[in-house]
Amino acid sequence: MKKILLPLAALLLLALATPAFAEWDLGVSWLPLGKDVAVAKSEYNFIPGFHVGYGFWYIGYATWDAYAMPNWMIWNITNYYFAPGFLNLWDVGLRLQLGPVVGFGEIGINNVYVYQTGLVGADGIGANIRLGAGLKFDWWGITMTGTNVYGSFNEAASNIGGLFSGDANVRTASVNRITNGLLWDVGVTFYFR
Repeated sequence: MKKILLPLAALLLLALATPAFAEWDLGVSWLPLGKDVAVAKSEYNFIPGFHVGYGFWYIGYATWDAYAMPNWMIWNITNYYFAPGFLNLWDVGLRLQLGPVVGFGEIGINNVYVYQTGLVGADGIGANIRLGAGLKFDWWGITMTGTNVYGSFNEAASNIGGLFSGDANVRTASVNRITNGLLWDVGVTFYFR
């Protein structure tokens, strides 16, 4: 019994100390649309986003990001619904800070919520990969994030697996799908301890 008390006490102290090593962040972001898309749709030049993050143990990072999608983007995603909605991203990964420079990499799940309909999709859940960097100035900061959104885990695994293929054409196709499919946003983040 005494052998197990020391590890349990260490875990308890670590759990109690987590808030001392934790940091919340809230933010807003702007996902710019290409000029051809903005002109064709003549509604928006950007899509607003909302961000909530939780940094723990100095390097752990969990986030929820939501983008307010106009009706034509929901139609492009679903091919069925023509109503506004949200693209929700739930991610977990690593966040490193060196001086004022912050960088993070995350993987997670996504779904689409359509106004007056609810969650949509074949199984309702997709996958995503996010990389970002920014500058942190004490209680606020600026970040830039690139996100790859996939409709399913199989699609994400296939594309990532293609990066390690022995066939150069498959590798090139995977790189092109990643770079052409990146959603870039710029955000302002506020940090709380």
